Amino acid sequence: MESSYEGLSLLNEAFEVIYRSPSAERILGWESAELLNLSISDLIHYEDLDFVNKSFEDILLLPGSSKSCVFRFKQKDEKYIWMECFLTNMLDDPDVKAIVCRYKDITEKKDAAKMLLQASNELYAYKYALDESAIVAVTDEKGIIRHVNDNFCRISQYERNELIGKDHRIINSSFHAKEFIENLWATISSGLIWKGEIKNRAKDGSFYWVDTSIIPFLDDFGLPYKYVAIGSDITNRKQAEEKSRLENIRLRLLESVVTHTNDAILITEAEPQNEPGPRIIYLNDAFTKMTGYSSEEVLGKSPRFLQGPKTDRNELNRLELALRNWLPCEITVINYKKNGEEFCINLTVTPVADEAGWYTHWISVGRDISERKILEQEFNQIFNLAPDIICTVGLDGYFKKVNPAMSDILEYSKEELLSRPISKFIHPEDQLRIMAELQIKNRGAESFYFENRCVTKSGQVKWLGWTATPASKEGLIFTVAKNITDKKQLEDLLDKVTRMAGIGGWAFDLVKGTLYWSAVTKEIHEVAPDFEPDIQKALHFYNEESDKTSITEHLALAVDMGASFDLELQILTATQRVRWVRITGEPEIENNKCVRISGSFQDIDVRKKAEIVAREALLEKNLILESIGDAFFAVDKNWIVNYWNNKAEKVLHKTREETSGFNLWEVFADAVGSKTYEKYHQAVKTNRAIHFEDYYPPLKKWYDISAYPSSNGLSVYFKDVTERKKSSTALAESEKNYSTLFHLSPLPMWVFSIETLAFLDVNDAAIKTYGYSHEEFLNMTIMDIRKEEDIRKLKHVLSMKNTSQHSLSHQGIFTHKKKNGELIQVNIQSNLIRYKGIYSKIIIANDMTESYNYITKIEQQNIKFREIAWIQSHIVRAPLARIMSIVPMLQNWETFAEERETLLDYLLHASNELDQVIKTISDKTRLAQDD
Repeated sequence: MESSYEGLSLLNEAFEVIYRSPSAERILGWESAELLNLSISDLIHYEDLDFVNKSFEDILLLPGSSKSCVFRFKQKDEKYIWMECFLTNMLDDPDVKAIVCRYKDITEKKDAAKMLLQASNELYAYKYALDESAIVAVTDEKGIIRHVNDNFCRISQYERNELIGKDHRIINSSFHAKEFIENLWATISSGLIWKGEIKNRAKDGSFYWVDTSIIPFLDDFGLPYKYVAIGSDITNRKQAEEKSRLENIRLRLLESVVTHTNDAILITEAEPQNEPGPRIIYLNDAFTKMTGYSSEEVLGKSPRFLQGPKTDRNELNRLELALRNWLPCEITVINYKKNGEEFCINLTVTPVADEAGWYTHWISVGRDISERKILEQEFNQIFNLAPDIICTVGLDGYFKKVNPAMSDILEYSKEELLSRPISKFIHPEDQLRIMAELQIKNRGAESFYFENRCVTKSGQVKWLGWTATPASKEGLIFTVAKNITDKKQLEDLLDKVTRMAGIGGWAFDLVKGTLYWSAVTKEIHEVAPDFEPDIQKALHFYNEESDKTSITEHLALAVDMGASFDLELQILTATQRVRWVRITGEPEIENNKCVRISGSFQDIDVRKKAEIVAREALLEKNLILESIGDAFFAVDKNWIVNYWNNKAEKVLHKTREETSGFNLWEVFADAVGSKTYEKYHQAVKTNRAIHFEDYYPPLKKWYDISAYPSSNGLSVYFKDVTERKKSSTALAESEKNYSTLFHLSPLPMWVFSIETLAFLDVNDAAIKTYGYSHEEFLNMTIMDIRKEEDIRKLKHVLSMKNTSQHSLSHQGIFTHKKKNGELIQVNIQSNLIRYKGIYSKIIIANDMTESYNYITKIEQQNIKFREIAWIQSHIVRAPLARIMSIVPMLQNWETFAEERETLLDYLLHASNELDQVIKTISDKTRLAQDD
């Protein structure tokens, strides 16, 4: 018994010890003589005393029964130990005649259970905090979703049962490149943590952004068996960033326009409009270049100092009238430069109003049109002296302006040319064709060229080649024509030479319905010399249905519109050989009707097939190089870039236009002498492939590079491995004793000492949100991020020591102050922990500024519900207690027969009172819900 882990004592009916085992002194920490002077109340913890006494009383009433109890027992050194006691009533046993009490010290067991409970509470606190403030999803090793929290369902707009069993492709936005997703999976499947920003698509098609951390959970073999994704909604931030980016681009463009425009820009005050006039407050460089005045010489003056003797007073009066009525105005006047030189300026003045609609400034844009005036004079000289025809034509078919050369060539006076329609000067056989071409080409946006024959006043036929612009807003077509009669005669001679060279001809007589093929054309079709073609037979030779449709449509256009054509098509010859041919057609018009179409037939099979082979080879090469996942470029032996794929453009931020045809080391001059520079030269020198990684400081990127030399130069494959490098570095530097969730949480988290309120640790999200560095945080207390009026409240909360007052977790909405002084409303969730032996609190802060008003309203509603709860717990108690005391009496109605009626009245009264209380609770509940 001495070395036993249990103690044994025998008690009489008065609970006096009549026997105590030798091990009792060791377990209880008291000598037997010392215990004689001590009562149970001296030894049992006051909180456990009633329970122990009740246990003894119960065992005394039930002979032969057993009962166990656990309580705290005070040892001699004033410390309490936890005791587990087993009581057995053996007073009726003649051999024992005592209450047997067996007991043992279970303090270590209780401490272990307490630590387990604390660890469980901390784990629950982490999970609760994440579920309340973050977007959480859990997938298996294949990426199949096994769990999502409410926040995930809310932001994705999917029900939980719609997500479970699916993978994340259900919310894929298709925004991220394939390489982005591959990198993500490569990272987490290798057991590393991935961090990044992901754009997803909600159920309704809208997009949202999540700042995400994906943590792999590893089995005993180091392989992932599930992944936990923790994220926060950053959609508003990304939208704000995009809006800010676009606004900055717009402002930069506007600034660039104002700065680099060749037009002079002045900004003046709105008033005074009388002398001396509004003062200049801004001018651009173009104004200085235009006038010769520096900004120092101009600022504070009125623009009127530029005026002089030749400034048109009528134009100035028109401008003054517009200014007095706050209207925009455009004038053209002569102003004077600093050196006294005159210049002609076209000036546009516009008023600018503030948000209230009050005009505050004038903006004037001036363009020096002195050269334009000179050009107008030079144009008049060219117009009158040019040997070629220059004229303008109206949409009504009449010349509007003609130069002397037109009169010389066509032998008509200016008046005769302007008074007759254009068609009167065109050769009758060309009229229909030319008018049709003009209608078609005038609808385009580019200048066009056409040729036709004109008949002079003396009856001569002259060929003119016209270059015309589409009709302007004023309805005018500007044209220039050359006399090409000699050129046409040479072309006719060339046609004869071409026919002699073996290019076939063909002609289709629409009047007779006959088709003619020359001997060469028949040879190209590989038919007999006596073969007699017709339209149906000719169309049968076209191999592809699309080619047959094309030639049919162009023949119809030639007949209906007089349009010529030039096509390259495939035919199937009489000997079943596929051959590429070029066919041209020119319609002949008589009396406004197409009577004949003639043209040439040329064998272009060798050239066309060579073009196709070359094009396919180039396309295949480009397709391969553009479809590979890596960036790629190639240089020749002189380091001139001769290929640069799309991926290389994205990875190195250089377009093909910036690199192709340029020396690699001139484009990337800052890389000369780098590791990459040395490795590339080593590969070329040794003629051996080389693989390495290098950091490129200008882009702050790491690259994985493979270089392969050849007889033509060097081919390089590379990819951006910056994120992998960052992940490896972050993982290596992280401290082993920190919780992974703490460091990688997208929400601000910190640990502080309850004793000193000093920050003990903070995560990156807190540093990013509050603006303090890690070192600054560790030299601060939590008082430094609170408003002055909140500090007293915070001290009161932290001063509560009793567990009943101060629970293991605490939460609420508080006002915090960033380093820049900005105040934010944050939802604080906290838990008690021991951090490096220090009693501390871990905090999760979620920015709830936007939700604060909504939460305040909910709290007001909760006050009403607490009032209802108080009614339920206090007012209901009185009538309910009376009912419960009356019911047993009614059950023993024989004993209380005389008081039966009285008891029933009491019961009815109590029931009515309880009913009234329940109605009050229902009314208040309804009002609270309505609010």
